[in-house]
Amino acid sequence: LTLLSPAAEEKPLVFCAVPASMPRMGKTPAGQSEGLDAALAKRLGRRLGRKVEFHWCGSAACSRNCLREGRCDVILGQPHEAGPPRDLAWSVAYAGSQFGLVVPHDAGNVRSLAELIGKRVGVVAGTVALSEKNHTIVSFKTREELLTGFRTAKLDAAFLDADFAAWYLHSRPKLGLRLVKEYVPRERWNMALIVRAKDAALLVRLNRALAQLAESGELRDIHAEYGVPFRPPFTDSSRRAARVDTWQRIRDR
Repeated sequence: LTLLSPAAEEKPLVFCAVPASMPRMGKTPAGQSEGLDAALAKRLGRRLGRKVEFHWCGSAACSRNCLREGRCDVILGQPHEAGPPRDLAWSVAYAGSQFGLVVPHDAGNVRSLAELIGKRVGVVAGTVALSEKNHTIVSFKTREELLTGFRTAKLDAAFLDADFAAWYLHSRPKLGLRLVKEYVPRERWNMALIVRAKDAALLVRLNRALAQLAESGELRDIHAEYGVPFRPPFTDSSRRAARVDTWQRIRDR
């Protein structure tokens, strides 16, 4: 008998992941992967018929270096930017993300920042700029401190990453806060995967698998599991892009 080497499809597909950025990616106390992008990676692996492994990186810059050096095959959960380096390639966008507005459950008909002129609005320092002429801005060090300190600081609203807010409030109903579903911010971006540009065949298969997950409703199911509303990718015609480092500033903070 002739012994054949394992096919490429049988080798584990290694995803670069940055922990401590829930709900997109994190680790359980036992060290297991969790979050929206971890669940996405596992479903992509099943669609492609490949086992999945995670390579943990300390930052987005670290993950790009690891991808180039071959320590991983795909980078998870990146905001789609125009003009990536020539040696890297983006997948199709698979979900939209944005800043969101959080208010008390008993707040009136608040749909935008226009209804909060002259009110106290909390933000995470360094992540976004709001007009101090129109609002009294109260800064917090972290997203967790912003939401848990909402009542103590006597805020009328909080302005932060909507996915995080939805996930955090989903498991903490006692905070008495809600995400304003009708709010449409300027700060929006799409999420995508990154591969090496030379891995064109892998990119084609990933794009096909992402389309299948969207059509089957699995992407929506993944988000629902974490209490996060699923937003289809924003189109160029309706999307007003945030600064390209918006998500990086959110993650750094």
